[in-house]
Order: sequence, then structure tokens, then C-alpha cells
Amino acid sequence: MTNAGPGLPRLRGFTLIELLVVIAIIGVLVALLLPAVQQSREAARRSQCLNNLKQIGVALHNYHDVHNTFCPGWVVPQYKLCDTGEDVDSNNHRYVGANPAWGLYLLPYLDQAPLYNLQTFNGATLACHTGTSFVSGYGVIRNGNATNRLGITLPVYTCPSDTQFELGPALTFGRSSYVACRGNQNIYGQQSSMLPSPGVFYTNSRTRIGDITDGTSNTFAIGEISGNQWSNADSSSFYMSGGTWAGFNSHKNDDFVSRTTYRTRPLNRSTPATSTTFPNDSDGFGSMHEGGAHFLFCDGRARFVSENIDITLYGYLGDRADGNAIGEF
Repeated sequence: MTNAGPGLPRLRGFTLIELLVVIAIIGVLVALLLPAVQQSREAARRSQCLNNLKQIGVALHNYHDVHNTFCPGWVVPQYKLCDTGEDVDSNNHRYVGANPAWGLYLLPYLDQAPLYNLQTFNGATLACHTGTSFVSGYGVIRNGNATNRLGITLPVYTCPSDTQFELGPALTFGRSSYVACRGNQNIYGQQSSMLPSPGVFYTNSRTRIGDITDGTSNTFAIGEISGNQWSNADSSSFYMSGGTWAGFNSHKNDDFVSRTTYRTRPLNRSTPATSTTFPNDSDGFGSMHEGGAHFLFCDGRARFVSENIDITLYGYLGDRADGNAIGEF
């Protein structure tokens, strides 16, 4: 209590203990509030991610309406032998690049027609191949550059929770939080085969809705991938994380635009880039959302799938025509 002098009112101030108590109370309230704010932000990010996939689903079906088929998973030109004119073996296209992917073909249906029109498709100008070794030559497009702008980031292919975009383009192509499903098969990145896969998207695929005999509501089309998922990009010791939307620079890098639902690559598995535990291997689908990832189904529906889903059922969802019954998940 302070006396200001004769005839003046007494003025009361805060004691040090009272001030410390108030500060402590404010600190507790802030500590309680911050998790709620973070949860609210993540809920908004998840909502935006889900909306992205819904837009991609509409674009896929619009593409199908125009072309009577879904867009190809990725396109690799069939090389010919110079001496006989016969096809080079399917498994010998390992080093062909660059190769456009599903994300590039959907641009006109995602309000990105000007970007699509910048591209030059050079499939008719390819040289023949001599010998029996792997083909090494250009694919249908060129790597991302200042002219074709295939190295840019597009909001519709970006999950707000995904941090891979901080790294810049992946092998000159713009990054993507979404990749296609090529089925329940034990084939990872660095493949060279152009044979069909059991999923909806694969090399030079032209899958129609009628080909999805398991039902479009029971079959994955597109799923999430993030900076937590790795791909064996070159040698057994060189891994890169994330995906790309426009394509990839060599056929062996197909994991940048598609993944599998095979049991050894469960949802949200994350293998470090320097891992020797899974040599010559790659991760499957995954996200930076807690507990699972978003998927787009072939009927255009998008939903969150738990990382605890039964691994056998998860594999079934990757195939378009395996005939297996799908229960609740």
C-alpha cells in the first residue's frame, strides 16, 4: 500500500508475486491454445489436399469423356532396331527420357491449357537403336527448362503439409504431392519394362472405365506422396524423396509419377535416403498427415485412408481387375 501524501487517495500496485501469478496463468492459457491452433491449421491443410484430389478427379473424368480413356500413366516411345525395323525389347527402354506423365496430360482440364500448349512432343523424330543393350535417347518431351516451364510448382499438385517443395525441382521437373497407382505389384523404381501393370496407370496405358472390372469405387487412381517417401533414383545408394507432376527424365525413374500398393511398401513407410536396409528399393504412397494419406478413387471420390488399413486389402485397392472383394476400410 502506498501513501501519496496528506489528502490524497491511497494507490494500490501489484506485488511481484501477483505479477508472476498472472504471467504464469497467461503462459498456461497460451500452452493450451497452441495445440488447438496447430490442429486447426492442419485440418485446413488436409481439407485443401482433399480438394486438390477432387479437382484432379474431375479432370480425369473430363479427359475420359473426351478421349474415351483415362490419360496414360506416362509415355515412353517404342524404339525400333535399325537393322530389322523390329521393336526393341520392352525391357531395354531403361534410359529413355524425358517422358511425359499423367499430370502433364491433365493440364488442359485443370485450367492450365497455356502451360500445356508450351510443350513440344517429339515422338516422331526418334532415331533407331543399334545393338541389344539398353536404349539411351530422348523420349517424347524434353527435361524441364525455361521454355517449357515443366519445373514449376502448381497449386493443384501441392499438398500444403508437404515439405518436399522446399528442395526445388526433382531432376528438373516440378514436384507433386500426388502420384498414380500402377497396381499391387512387386516392381519399384528403375524399371525398364513397358508391359502393362495391374493398376489403372502404367507405361503407355489407355485404361477405360470398362476395364476396371473391380469397380471404380474400389480402385485407387491417384494417391499422396510426400517428402517422407523415397525413390531409388539412380544407383543403390542414391535416393530422392517426393514426386513430380509433368514426367521424369529417364524410364527408370517412373517412381516419381507412380507407386504400388505391394505389401513391402505399406502406406506411410519412410525409408531414409541413405538407407542400406532396402537397397534398390523405394517407398510406396504416403503423406505428412498424421495417421494416413488421401487417395482419389476411379469414380472421382477422394477420401482419407488410414495407415493401419489391412495390408492385403490395401493391395487389392491398387488393382483394377483382380476380382477380390473389398470390404469396409
